[in-house]
Amino acid sequence: MTGNAVGTGVPLIGVLGSLTVSVRGRPVVPTASRLRTMLAVLALAAGEPVPIGRLAAAVWGDDPPQDVRRTTQVYVARLRRLLGAELIRTVPAGYALMVEPDNVDARLFVRLVDAAARATEPDTERALLVAALALWRGDPFQDARSAWLDRVEAPRLVDRRLAALERRIELDLADPSPALVAELQGLTARYPLRERFWAS
Repeated sequence: MTGNAVGTGVPLIGVLGSLTVSVRGRPVVPTASRLRTMLAVLALAAGEPVPIGRLAAAVWGDDPPQDVRRTTQVYVARLRRLLGAELIRTVPAGYALMVEPDNVDARLFVRLVDAAARATEPDTERALLVAALALWRGDPFQDARSAWLDRVEAPRLVDRRLAALERRIELDLADPSPALVAELQGLTARYPLRERFWAS
C-alpha cells in the first residue's frame, strides 16, 4: 500500500487478508465483527457514497435490525469515534469514507493491475503486477466476513488476483527458474480448474 498517508489523519486500510487499519501510524481495527464488515464496505467505495441498503445487506444479511437506519447510524457513530468524525461523511445516499482509493489495498491492487494491462514494456508490466500481488496477505475479508462480501466482492477480487498471477507467470516463462516451476506446481494443486496454470 502507498505510504503517502502515514503520519496524517488519513487511514491506511487493508482488506486483502485480515482487516488492517492504521491512523497516524496507530492500528485502530474495530473489535466487533459487524463494525469490521461495515468499515470494509465503506473502504471499498473509498470516498464514494455507500447506500444504507448496501451497508445493511453486508452487515446483517437476511436478518436486519428492526430500525435499519437508526442502527446504522449507531454503528457509524462508533466508527467515527474510532477513526475520526471527519472521515465518515453523511451524504444523501448514505455514508462515504473520505479516503483516497490508493489508501485502500483492494483499490490500489485494481489500479496497479489496470496499469499493468496498459503497459507497453514487459518489464514495466511485470513490476506493476508484482507490486499489485504483493498487497495480498491472505483471503480477502478474513475477519470482516459477510454473505454479501463473500458473494459480491470477494469473488471479483480473487478472480482479478488469479488473472494477474497468470499473466505474471506468463511473463516469467521468458526466463523460467526452479522457483517458478515450484510455484506452478503449488498453483495447479490449489487451483486445478485454472487451465492457464496447467498450460504454463
